[in-house]
Amino acid sequence: MPSSYVVERKAAGIYALTAEERQQEEDVRWALHDPNVLANYVGEFVVPVDRRIVAHGQDIESVLTEAARLTGRNPERLPICGIDDPLLDLPH
Repeated sequence: MPSSYVVERKAAGIYALTAEERQQEEDVRWALHDPNVLANYVGEFVVPVDRRIVAHGQDIESVLTEAARLTGRNPERLPICGIDDPLLDLPH
């Protein structure tokens, strides 16, 4: 019988972001802070690409499908974020 049942795991690797991943991160950050996006897409999911919203709506699958159709990109590789209503975050 082994002395320990704890299995050693391989440490998670750290890697530099690709140029595409950096651009996606910047696009999401822009979408979550841009006053026009926040005012026009409250309560919706948005797909930001190159600092513009290419698809939006309340159904995440439909939004990704539309964004993939419009951009020609794989929906699994598209950034998506939700635009929260700031009034919903107020304490009651």
